[in-house]
Amino acid sequence: MSSPSTRHGTVPAGPADPVDVPGTGTAVLEIRDLAVHYGGVKAVDGITMTLAEGGISGIIGPNGSGKSTLVAALTRLTRLTRGELTVGGTRYERVRPGRVPGLGIARTFQTVRLLGDLSVAANVQLGYDARSRAERRAPLRGLPGPVAEALERTGLTDVARARPSELSYGTQRRVEIARAIVMDPRLLLLDEPTAGMNAAERVEISALMRQLRSEGLSQLLIEHDVQMMLDTCDHLFAMAQGRLLTEGRPADVVADPRVQEAYLGKGWKADAADQ
Repeated sequence: MSSPSTRHGTVPAGPADPVDVPGTGTAVLEIRDLAVHYGGVKAVDGITMTLAEGGISGIIGPNGSGKSTLVAALTRLTRLTRGELTVGGTRYERVRPGRVPGLGIARTFQTVRLLGDLSVAANVQLGYDARSRAERRAPLRGLPGPVAEALERTGLTDVARARPSELSYGTQRRVEIARAIVMDPRLLLLDEPTAGMNAAERVEISALMRQLRSEGLSQLLIEHDVQMMLDTCDHLFAMAQGRLLTEGRPADVVADPRVQEAYLGKGWKADAADQ
């Protein structure tokens, strides 16, 4: 069977040889032969990945490569065609979405999803309550400790009483991250957290992610900003047409001709030579 092709050129049928994943040596998340098909559309098609505990993993790929569908599958917001998902040693591909936070997975979304009539602290409190519900406990309202800690970790203590509309876009994104980490996740998924940000705001988010990594939080970052991925991630995966092209050290992945072809088109070498 020939390899699938795109308008950018030929995409290999599978990933490169496995490589060592930096981190503690323990897998926080294992993905095995994951597929999400919509009729004849193979949005994700046979993805196998291992994310190391305590590291920042990243996924890059052109539009339509399946990155966001993969994140939706990992949080059980979309139905799997096949595959296995394991977090912290627990299989969960059949778990309902509402139970995922209780397994230690939290996420942010591509667009800001804050409640404008609530304060920053109250928005973050919603994450704490969601974790409580996922664990089938009564929400522990009125206990500010975990919320205060999340605000401090994300540099939001001074704006805790503000409304989201009073904050810059970059600060609103940090509120979303605080709302996620107050759930005390073992893995934080960030889906294009710097989309729409200016350069200074992107630097701040990258620094925050590295800070959270130093505190032991495992993270998976989806981003189009390749420079941010180079500056932030320990390990990088590249996708195209729903499949894994390659993985490894960020600089090596970005320099891979298959990755550059997927982004720039089959004639990118000739185009570059003409410049």
